[in-house]
Amino acid sequence: MHPDAWFPVAKKPDLARREAFRALVVCEHCPVRAECLEVSMRQWEWPGLGRHGIWGGFIEAERGMLHQAWSAGVPVTMLMRFGRRAGPSHPVEPQTGQRSPPAA
Repeated sequence: MHPDAWFPVAKKPDLARREAFRALVVCEHCPVRAECLEVSMRQWEWPGLGRHGIWGGFIEAERGMLHQAWSAGVPVTMLMRFGRRAGPSHPVEPQTGQRSPPAA
């Protein structure tokens, strides 16, 4: 997969999720999603590291909201559950607007 797939440029969350569709599908099946999200949260203030791109199956705007809760002590495992309610539970296929099937 091309590296640009991990870095959507759209500012609107729904458009960014569509741009990052392929990366988000990979994240759905990744065994280290929680650890990846944790790295993003820990590196949030470092320029060019934790904020940009796809981390733990979330786009930057979603992680920005989650970061506030993480900073207040909410564990990453809880953030992942909360984050799912904040946005689509599955990536949206760019061409059709349909959500991808859930992971088996």
